[in-house]
Amino acid sequence: MIGRRIGLRALLVSAFVLAPALAVAPPSSVLVAAAEDELREEAAATYVADADGGVVHVTVVETATNLKPDVVDAGGTTRYYYFEVVLPIHVEAAAVAASDSRGALAVTREAKDGYDLATVRLRSNLFYRQSVRFTLRYDLPSGAPRSDSGIRVGQAFIGMYIYAWGDPGLGSVRVELPAGFAPEMVGDSLDESSDGGTVVLSSSAIDEPSQWFTIITADREAGLSIVRIALGDGDTIVVRAWPEDAEWEAKVASTLRLGMPVLRDLVGLDWPVDGELVVTEVQSASLEGYAGLYDTITDTIVITEELDELTIIHEASHAWFNDELFDGRWIDEGFANAYASLVLDEVGTEPFDPPTRPFASAPGRVSLNDWRFPGRIEDDETADREDYGYNASWYVIRELNAEIGNDGMRDVLRAADGDTIAYIGEGAPERVAKRDDWRRLLDLLDEIGGSKGADGLFRNFVVSSTHVSMLAERADAREAYDELELDGDDWRPPFVVRRAMSDWRFEDAHRWIDEGTAVLEARDRLDAEAGALELAMPDDLVDAWNASETDFEQATGTIVALDRALDDLAEARAALDAERDLFVTIGLLGTTPESGWPPAGDAFSAGHLADADVATDDVMALFGGAAETGRNRIGGAVAGLGGGLVIVALLVRRRRRAAPPAAPAAVAVVAASQAEPYATLPADSGGAARETESPTEAMDVAAEPPAPDRAPEG
Repeated sequence: MIGRRIGLRALLVSAFVLAPALAVAPPSSVLVAAAEDELREEAAATYVADADGGVVHVTVVETATNLKPDVVDAGGTTRYYYFEVVLPIHVEAAAVAASDSRGALAVTREAKDGYDLATVRLRSNLFYRQSVRFTLRYDLPSGAPRSDSGIRVGQAFIGMYIYAWGDPGLGSVRVELPAGFAPEMVGDSLDESSDGGTVVLSSSAIDEPSQWFTIITADREAGLSIVRIALGDGDTIVVRAWPEDAEWEAKVASTLRLGMPVLRDLVGLDWPVDGELVVTEVQSASLEGYAGLYDTITDTIVITEELDELTIIHEASHAWFNDELFDGRWIDEGFANAYASLVLDEVGTEPFDPPTRPFASAPGRVSLNDWRFPGRIEDDETADREDYGYNASWYVIRELNAEIGNDGMRDVLRAADGDTIAYIGEGAPERVAKRDDWRRLLDLLDEIGGSKGADGLFRNFVVSSTHVSMLAERADAREAYDELELDGDDWRPPFVVRRAMSDWRFEDAHRWIDEGTAVLEARDRLDAEAGALELAMPDDLVDAWNASETDFEQATGTIVALDRALDDLAEARAALDAERDLFVTIGLLGTTPESGWPPAGDAFSAGHLADADVATDDVMALFGGAAETGRNRIGGAVAGLGGGLVIVALLVRRRRRAAPPAAPAAVAVVAASQAEPYATLPADSGGAARETESPTEAMDVAAEPPAPDRAPEG
């Protein structure tokens, strides 16, 4: 950061440089330069910003007292004194001058690294218990935009960094700003008040003036130059520039005007800002080493006076890429850089350096999940870590976007914005808890974007050592999940499985996957059984499967019911297809058992299992009583027809007639076939009574014509 002060007093040779020892005759009186810690300093510093003149006037009033006592010994008196005082001043200081109550004092200046030293020559030597008061004055003229100066003083913006002087508890600072300026401070604090319209910032009795340091920036909105950029649908970006910097205003406005339509199309999400997005120019030094900052609470952007197209679009993209969309600094910064570069590929006018593949040995290397915002960049270690984080996050997102394409990344961003689950089932995707961290991003990239390289990129650059085992557990669970999805054919895994996967509860996920696999195996078995009966499976099981939100109880209950229904149907089908004996055939006369099958099958396929159960029960009831009914019918026929048959046989014998005509004989055969087994002919029928061995034998006896008598004589 330009003008940044790091441990200023530790870098200085001394707040007061010692005068060289002087050897003065006579030997009994020796003058020696005093040590710096023997000088008491009290200093009051005042900074007055002049917006019209473009300058800050600095005044340091210092009172120095020599506390080094004279030493008297046998050799004489040694007196310690100071003859000059050295104070650190800004490198931007101009018109440096010093004076005491009697007039001007000589001042010399020496450049150091990041500051200058002003040496004030005292009017006379300062001896023990003597005090001197003098005033050091200098100006801080405003630097031009994008200059190396850390001072900016204009009609709309004032930026400066300020020091304090004096011993602990004896230093004070007062800053005066013109009316209308709203100050902000980074560093040590000051109290804000007003004095006749002047804005006053002050701090007194500073504990450690040698380490005290503050950056002050102040805006006066009324003085800013305003440009409005219409995005369509009433959305607007307001660009607020310093009136002294027309070049910055033109650059930012043109870049946003050309780039925002491209950026909105690439992101594919609605404009997330309510009201106007405000972009304001600020001093480079005020952002602590950063080129721009986005405030998601106020939807305001501050961008340094640097003319950097990548920064301009990067900061504007944070309208989407912030912790409202993803929780993780590297995700937001990686997307912001990646999408800014995509925009500039189309509309940019200046080249930019793309990211490079990070190396394990790179300075500042950090797992991206452990990359945190450090506040100010105040040392090389922090700067290296920030450089690595920005480059690595940009590299990861760029590689992912190159793999799945702009359309795939749009789908990922829509799912994240809509809080929809990554693991998609039947119907509309369910909503999940609004916490889109790196784990959810990885799921969305894999499941929605179809990425094959995301896991490797996350393993190499994103996760810390504590997260590596989580990736291994996830890989095992995803393998099991893929098998379940494959086994399901067009049955997507139900929510109970997908929710466990989405929540990274992999132990639960394995349990539900095992239960789901068992359901699918039962489904395949039931499909085969229904197919053997030439029946279509009902939707009961798939409906229960898709409704499995917390467990598989409904699905397992449905399997039991379908099993029972198919067992009944199989039994009925077997009865209908079986070869029927005589009694069953006779018993089923007048019925149509086959007519009960279509209603039973239709009811099953429609999922009306109770109706199917009734229909199969009706079919089986016919077969259950058919044999008994057949026997009863045969017995009744014998009882009704048996006497007539006997009479016919007797008449034939008594009249010595020839064999009966064919038709009666056939009737006798049919009638006899209905007789009960082991029927016994009555003894008075004229024939020899005997037991028949079977209905068939009885039929043969009944059909046998009587033996002819001896031929009549004459």
